[in-house]
Amino acid sequence: MARVRVRSRFFVFILLIIVLAAAVTFLLLKNRKAGTVTSGSLKLSMPADCIIIRDEINISTEKFDKIIFRVSEAQRVESGDLVAEIFKWGYNDEVMQSLLNVQKDILNRQLLQLEGIENPELDYLNGEVEALSAKIRSVTMDEQQNDLLSLEWELKELMQKRIEYLKGSVQATEILNSLYAEEQNRQNQIEEWKSEIRSLDSGVVSFYFDGFEQVLSADKIETLNADLIKRVLKRAKAESIESENLLYRLINSSHWYCAFITPSSQAVRLTENEEYTVIFEGYYDRPYIGRALKYAVSGNDVVNVLEFNQDIGPLLSTRIAKCTLNKDAAGLKVPLSAIDIQNGIPGITVQNGDHAGWVEVNVLAADDSDAIISASAGSALISEGTGYIKR
Repeated sequence: MARVRVRSRFFVFILLIIVLAAAVTFLLLKNRKAGTVTSGSLKLSMPADCIIIRDEINISTEKFDKIIFRVSEAQRVESGDLVAEIFKWGYNDEVMQSLLNVQKDILNRQLLQLEGIENPELDYLNGEVEALSAKIRSVTMDEQQNDLLSLEWELKELMQKRIEYLKGSVQATEILNSLYAEEQNRQNQIEEWKSEIRSLDSGVVSFYFDGFEQVLSADKIETLNADLIKRVLKRAKAESIESENLLYRLINSSHWYCAFITPSSQAVRLTENEEYTVIFEGYYDRPYIGRALKYAVSGNDVVNVLEFNQDIGPLLSTRIAKCTLNKDAAGLKVPLSAIDIQNGIPGITVQNGDHAGWVEVNVLAADDSDAIISASAGSALISEGTGYIKR
């Protein structure tokens, strides 16, 4: 009989625990704030410190002593276009100066032979040379927006045209023939030192490097991480580029990215395949439209990336920028307090009868009180009227 009494008490005790647990659960559920998903709209305006990642290739060459650019910064080139002339390591500018001195002697002797003889063609060429020289001086002094490099090459071509005209118009003397031979010898010496760099493809040329080109490029966008973005934003010491002998960047100016970090505790982050209007600081009259890639959670950070398929314009050589992302979002609406972040992923707890389950969501926009959401791919369907529980 004693053994039966012990068992009875034990089962009464277990029953008491079950009743208490059920009561506690009931009270907890009762104290939770429940609600229903509605529809609505919000305007997203999210500031961010971002980095620019371009679709580009870096062109390097052998170690060189001097470079003569044949195109300007941000100029578009086609395959085969001459980009620059480089002079091998060890080149001395005295070789070039000696050539210029010989050509000056040739010109003086040619003009001496033509003294007193009318020559309209030569007068025309001299006038063109003087006018272009004056224009270059004016551009240099007044800092006009003309393409100085283009003007300088135009002047060189005009002077070369005058050299060729005089050689064909002035009777060669023994002294001139000697000078012509010396000129050719100097030109041959220079050609031995010089190499032409021609573009392998079409694109926009930039001679500016910040040292992050080796780790930040379109073909490495999948390896982008929060630590790298932070290092760039802090303007950490860039990798050394001296040993790489980088010459220029060839850029696909119509394909590029920007990336930024948001806290993993923050519900709002980019939603994959959604489009956002981005305004970069300093370029308020030039909005860009970017498409979001899938975000990546890394510890306390979320890496957000936008892909652009429009001309990069004035951001061609920008690495760090402040921007504002804007979006008119419409869809399912819940209180912001209903968003529950689990392992860096936003979601809501959906109430289905007596059962409640957490469902991952995309947060398209939010203000201080509400959020516009959509169900993430693979998540349970959420629609207007779906019940939720605030934790």
